[in-house]
Amino acid sequence: MTTNTHAGRSYSLPRQMANKVPEVTLYFWVIKVLCTTVGETAADLLNADLGLGLVTTSYVMAGLLARKTVPSFSPGKASTVTRHDGRAVLLTYQGDSAPDEVTGKTVRDAFERYSFHHQGREVDLTLSGPVGADNVDPWRIVSDSLRWQ
Repeated sequence: MTTNTHAGRSYSLPRQMANKVPEVTLYFWVIKVLCTTVGETAADLLNADLGLGLVTTSYVMAGLLARKTVPSFSPGKASTVTRHDGRAVLLTYQGDSAPDEVTGKTVRDAFERYSFHHQGREVDLTLSGPVGADNVDPWRIVSDSLRWQ
């Protein structure tokens, strides 16, 4: 086992690594719990208390998520589509990619977000690629590959 000495103390490599993990893990879980709680509470308010229903709530929450997570988001359209394993809510929109770390350039991306619901379970599938690229067939193959078990 490898040991390192710091300020007169000898620590093993696993202990040194373990000392760094809890701080990151604690912050991660605090943020995750707060975000999840707030998001679920808001969705419950829209679905149950305001009576919007699951599909409308899914549209609203997906739109809010896209607006906050995709830079330069431009609203698209929402529709219902039928795929191999059932119906899904499809949101299509465009947004800018994150800037390239070297060049700083961004690319305009097209997004398709499928929200599948089946017997109380939900799966969200988000596909993206450059605007103008021929994504129709690959995205159809991927979205048709969902199987409920």
